[in-house]
Amino acid sequence: MTNCNMLVALAAASICLAGCSDKPASGESDPVTSESLNVGVDKSVVDSGKMAASNSIAENIAGSPNHKMLHGTLQAAGLVERLGGDGEYTVFAPTDAAFVQIPPVTREGWMLPAQKQVLHAILNHHVVRGRIDSAELERLVDAGDGAAKLKTLDGRDLWIRRSGASYILTSGSGNKAAITEADLAQKNGVVHIVDAVLIPAT
Repeated sequence: MTNCNMLVALAAASICLAGCSDKPASGESDPVTSESLNVGVDKSVVDSGKMAASNSIAENIAGSPNHKMLHGTLQAAGLVERLGGDGEYTVFAPTDAAFVQIPPVTREGWMLPAQKQVLHAILNHHVVRGRIDSAELERLVDAGDGAAKLKTLDGRDLWIRRSGASYILTSGSGNKAAITEADLAQKNGVVHIVDAVLIPAT
């Protein structure tokens, strides 16, 4: 796929996502309480899908009943090996319910071999190097007077802001996702569950 085609595909994905989501705009998401964020809690088994701290990110996502679509896209993009390796990562993991917000034709298109680079870019927009737990996210946001910029795996910007009791991520294209469950410890990092798929800028 040429760079031009990739940009067109990402733009189309952003338009489709913006048009189909029922999520409110920035600052209007349902509040996420400190309890639902599990701030500071290290849980080896969680309601979101038996994520064991002794397993890698890739293993836990593969075994989670709420992340089947994420696992499938990671396989299609060739990212399972990276998230199963030794490097430490922070993953903002969209649930199956988050993927369902995207039109089926768009999701199916991402899985085609010709769209591998597009899918790779989208998934990389959910991964940050290093282990960034909720305490560190809070520190970064406080230091930034309510907002902090994270660098995703491919070097793009991902913003995190506090909105009441919630932490809201804003992608490069401007769509938003709330952290609904935090600090799921992994052997090679940490997972935070989010309620939308983040689309990078074109």
